[in-house]
Amino acid sequence: MSVDRFNSLLVCVDVSARGFDEEGPPPAAVQACLSEVNWIREQSGASVTLMTVVEGDDVDSEILDLARHRLEEIVLPHLKGDVEVAVSHGTAHVEIIRKVLRDGHDLVVLSARRAGRVHPTLVGSVSLHVLRQCPCPVFVAPRTSETGPKVVLSAVALHDFTSSVLELSAAVVKLRGGQWHIYHCPEYPAEGGMRLKGASVEETETYEAGVRKHAWDELHQLCDPLAEQTGVTPEFWMSEGLPSEQIVLAVRKLKADLLVLGTVGRPGLVAGLVGNTAEKVIHSVECSILAVKPEGFESSVGLEG
Repeated sequence: MSVDRFNSLLVCVDVSARGFDEEGPPPAAVQACLSEVNWIREQSGASVTLMTVVEGDDVDSEILDLARHRLEEIVLPHLKGDVEVAVSHGTAHVEIIRKVLRDGHDLVVLSARRAGRVHPTLVGSVSLHVLRQCPCPVFVAPRTSETGPKVVLSAVALHDFTSSVLELSAAVVKLRGGQWHIYHCPEYPAEGGMRLKGASVEETETYEAGVRKHAWDELHQLCDPLAEQTGVTPEFWMSEGLPSEQIVLAVRKLKADLLVLGTVGRPGLVAGLVGNTAEKVIHSVECSILAVKPEGFESSVGLEG
């Protein structure tokens, strides 16, 4: 998976949000999102669909026409090339995911939530639902437009789809330049049983050292070919503690612009690192997020209500 393999982008903008004014440009966060879309399209040649969803089941045609007008007159001029426009109504995240399922989009792009003292992170409730249940990768764009090199942090557990996270991370760094960091928080599943059996401190430490070595070896096995292919050499990080807390600390310490991570949707949470680690991380970081699902993931959202 790489940036240039995206064929169909679904860009979702809430034109009912504060900041939209027919006399001026869209809010800064939306402009930043559209700038990222233009960059991705330039690298991939993908088609683009611009979508808005009016919340509610009973929405009259006048409101839908107003939403389309705002989309076409305020948002569309900031996108390059031919763009399809789609207006829907209902529950926002459900309609977005149904659009993905119907039309086969392979990347959903969402604009960041407005910054605030109470909610400084980028992800709002709609974005979180999409991150949980959308079968294709989801990109929550930054609040401000910044070109040039990026600091990309890949947070990985050793799952089957870790390679997808790493491949996409490498592609972004190769195309945009900058730094690539890979973070892993080791788990010790047998440690509890060892303690119950009365294992010595030395035995436990030997087991933990073996787990860490296996993790290093596996990560290098996955990343070394990518480094050779892309010319990007990542820096590896590993630390002990709660993964959600350690990943957030890593994002802040490294001043990451983009966090790439794997997510697996379950009712009520995003998982894929350790339990609900991914959801805790998503709620706590202010950098852009690119979330990847494992191959074969099936959303609980169906085509019909």
